[in-house]
Amino acid sequence: MIFIILGSSGAGKGTQAKLLSQRFGNIPTISTGALLRIKFDENTKDGIEAEKYWGKGNWVPDKLMFKILGKRLADEDCEQGFILDAFPRTLNQVRILDEYLAARSKRVDQVIYLRVPEEEVITRMMERAKRDIQVFGKARRDEDPAIIRERLKSHRGTIEPILTEYAKRGILLDIDGHRPIGEIHEDTMDHLRKNDFYHNHRNVKKDQT
Repeated sequence: MIFIILGSSGAGKGTQAKLLSQRFGNIPTISTGALLRIKFDENTKDGIEAEKYWGKGNWVPDKLMFKILGKRLADEDCEQGFILDAFPRTLNQVRILDEYLAARSKRVDQVIYLRVPEEEVITRMMERAKRDIQVFGKARRDEDPAIIRERLKSHRGTIEPILTEYAKRGILLDIDGHRPIGEIHEDTMDHLRKNDFYHNHRNVKKDQT
């Protein structure tokens, strides 16, 4: 079971990924943003190099990004499936992921795009920055307003070709993400229940509504 959740920063991808994980036997959720921050905090060579890009609101180069992500996907807990949060971000990353999965006789089952107005995204990110200041004494570097707007600009420039590609494959769900969390999740599940992979997955919690 392999899901991809896409959307701009602050669209709620991480929250929806966790809810999906719970429904599908607690398969791991992998946030590329969180993964990059972990590798940076661990002072790894790849993490330090990647921060030069994401720390300024730019995408990490494809080769470096998948070098980091590929190591995580090779972990044992990903063998039965996983949920990717915010990957792929470019058409080249789509191809890289396709090749990685095909070599292991796997494929992406569903891509979920959370569509949220930009002004709402900015509001959410500013609220998150305030919470981080209260808890940690400072906001994260990528929560600076200028960096947020730069990331949104980058997102606009790359997301549509990716959505078009997955729509052609018939695996794209375009979800209105400007709603309550539970409503978004149930709307997503209603769509997923119409797919064969949902009914064939052994660990899915079908008794929940």
